[in-house]
This record gives sequence, C-alpha cells and structure tokens, in this order.
Amino acid sequence: KPWPGGLPFAGTPADLAALQMPVLLLWSDQDPEVPLERDGRRARTLIASPGTELAVIPNCGHMMPLECGPQSAAAVKRFLSRP
Repeated sequence: KPWPGGLPFAGTPADLAALQMPVLLLWSDQDPEVPLERDGRRARTLIASPGTELAVIPNCGHMMPLECGPQSAAAVKRFLSRP
C-alpha cells in the first residue's frame, strides 16, 4: 500500500531490509504486546542499513511515551546527535 507521499511501503520484511538510512528502533524491555525478544530483536536484524540502532528502554511497558518519556526522549536525542 502506498504511503501518503506515494512511496510504496507495505511494511514487509523486504521493505525493512531495503531501508538505506540510519534507523532508531525504540523498544521497551517490558512490553507485553510487542516483546523485545520476539519482535524488537527481529526488527533489528531485518534493518541492515548502516547506523541503525536498537535502543532498549529498561523498566518500560507498552506505552513508552507515557511511561518512560524522559528516557525514550534521551535515546532519541542521543541518536540524532551522533556525528
């Protein structure tokens, strides 16, 4: 299905593998809906673009922005501040 800008992206593993830019995956270590070990680590292996990072937020559940806002924002700031 196309994105609003017209880019084709169906959300498949092949789409993730085709990414060419650094990607930050933010994952909560206590998320029961999309567990780190099942989904987060797999997503990281599917994105092979250089500079991609999986940042795991400790002691956080499914609602990361509400539960762990400062910690997740710090991870984003660090990622965006990289040279």
